[in-house]
Amino acid sequence: MEMGIPIITTHITINPDEQGIPPWALVGLIQARLQNPYSPIFCITNQPNIPKKKDSPVLNTIDFVDLAMLSDVAEEFRSKYFHMSVNPRQFELHCIERWFIISELARRLDLKRFFCMDTDILLYTDVTEAASRFEGCEATTMSGCSWATVFFYNPRILKRFCRMVMEFYSRSSPIWKIGLDRIGILDPSRPVGNLSDMFLIELFVHYYEETRGVRFGVTDRPLEGRMFDLGICESEPGVEMLDSFKYLRWVDGQPWVKMVDDDAMVKMDCLHFQGMTKHIMTPTFNLSLKPQIEKLKSAAA
Repeated sequence: MEMGIPIITTHITINPDEQGIPPWALVGLIQARLQNPYSPIFCITNQPNIPKKKDSPVLNTIDFVDLAMLSDVAEEFRSKYFHMSVNPRQFELHCIERWFIISELARRLDLKRFFCMDTDILLYTDVTEAASRFEGCEATTMSGCSWATVFFYNPRILKRFCRMVMEFYSRSSPIWKIGLDRIGILDPSRPVGNLSDMFLIELFVHYYEETRGVRFGVTDRPLEGRMFDLGICESEPGVEMLDSFKYLRWVDGQPWVKMVDDDAMVKMDCLHFQGMTKHIMTPTFNLSLKPQIEKLKSAAA
């Protein structure tokens, strides 16, 4: 069987008391493997206490990459970083620097295309099959300028993003001036926005000179009856909700949602348990696990 598209994720903790990768993140890795048996999966982490083979044969198929082997690539960025985010400084710093680290891993592995996801994602698709929906694009994005899940069909796109980030934080380039205007600093009558990695992604996708003409696929809008999830608590793009969450229908261990405007049913390629919703990630995984295992057994028979 031909190798699938590589999957890359990061789990970088800023809490010195946290030992090992938390159960919800491990569940996300297991779910990614169940749906993507032929894709290499890499988890970049600063947590050395990884479950051994005897604890989880599935997790033994994940390549855990020591952050220390890659972190030097973001040293120059760290030296220029200044904090203008509602999030804690160390959290936001890691959110941005991870893209330098992922880009370096892709370079070292000579990856021609790859898929990145946050660790609070449950994947319900084979990303190699899903990637075919966005052929002709050089990368994907979400409508809210999130890369919680993102395809890079050309690794130079991510390198270009890292270059733009360095230009921005050097505070002397055209993108710096555009960013100041977009975030509201130049207009005293406007509230100042949040300088986050999502803001930088917005600059890159919509305003950076070097991305003019680059085609970005949008993954969180229905396409061929499927879409990726921007957030489990997000109603966009017109999804039926229940108690502030997407109202999920489960069919053979796969989540579906109903669109409000036309009652169309859309298959979710992933669920994103952002923020304070991580506590329901493991119960959701357990809910869908048995049908997935039965399907795998049937395929192997």
